[in-house]
Amino acid sequence: MLMACPRSLRQRRASGGQGHGFTLVEMMVAIAIIAVLLALAAPSMREMIEMRRLRAINAQLVTDLQYVRSEAIARRAYGRIEFNVDPTLPLTCYTIYTAIDSLKGCDCNLGAGKACKDNPGAVEIRTVQVPKSTATVIGIPGVRGVRESLMWTVGFEAAMGSLVGLLVDTNPQPLAGYAIDTRIDAARSMRIMLSQSGRPTVCAPAGSRVELPPCP
Repeated sequence: MLMACPRSLRQRRASGGQGHGFTLVEMMVAIAIIAVLLALAAPSMREMIEMRRLRAINAQLVTDLQYVRSEAIARRAYGRIEFNVDPTLPLTCYTIYTAIDSLKGCDCNLGAGKACKDNPGAVEIRTVQVPKSTATVIGIPGVRGVRESLMWTVGFEAAMGSLVGLLVDTNPQPLAGYAIDTRIDAARSMRIMLSQSGRPTVCAPAGSRVELPPCP
């Protein structure tokens, strides 16, 4: 008994049994096109990742500033945020903590849980380290040189959370304002402005292309 040969099989036999596929040349051309597309997409992808990281670090810093201010009021102690933005180190960092009658600061380079170990009068709340390998650094505008940049500190007084600037709790000096930068470079930088009341706002410093209100 003879069975009917499927049409597709008959067609393949008629064409010599050859199926459609890619030649080596076609595959090489396709690979070359994909490589070009990936090369074109890589810089924009890297910039997108860096910008997301920049915004995330800046947002965390704003949250921490608000938190230490509220903790200063709640605990009836001076709240502080202490930076180390030494350009010779592989990271920038800060520690937020509260202190009562303490003349010592905290060292964020020691890491979380250890930053205030040499300051028994301080209560560490959070320590954040930002490796420079992330492309984002934290800085204080106007700082020039390692000596100036070491251990910058700003505080919030216990009654209203207003801005103060001295480490010495017995005689804190009110501050009219304070600025902190998070940046990748001049074109990709964000600035946190602390008002005299201690409240933070975010703006774009001169030369920045980040979509934010320009800093005053």
